[in-house]
Amino acid sequence: MNNSHQSRAVAITGGASGIGLETARLLTERSFEVFLLDLAAPALDSACADLGLREERGIVCNVVDEVAVDEAIGRITAAHSLAAVVN
Repeated sequence: MNNSHQSRAVAITGGASGIGLETARLLTERSFEVFLLDLAAPALDSACADLGLREERGIVCNVVDEVAVDEAIGRITAAHSLAAVVN
C-alpha cells in the first residue's frame, strides 16, 4: 500500500483474531482507519479494545452472506472512503 494514498480506511475480514487481527494491528500502527469484520461479536469487542479502536469499528458480518457484506461496507462508506478490503 502506498502510504500517501488519500483514503486511509481499510476493512479486514476475520479481523478479530489470527492473521486478520495482526494485519489490523500493523495497519493501525501505520495510521490507517481500520474496520474489523468478523462473525464473533465478543472477539470483535476484545480486538477493538486491544487495538485502541472505537467499538463501532468492529462489525459483525458473515462474509458468505452478500447482503451482510453490502450492509457492512455501507456502514463504513457512509463516513469513509474505503481504500482496501483485506480478506
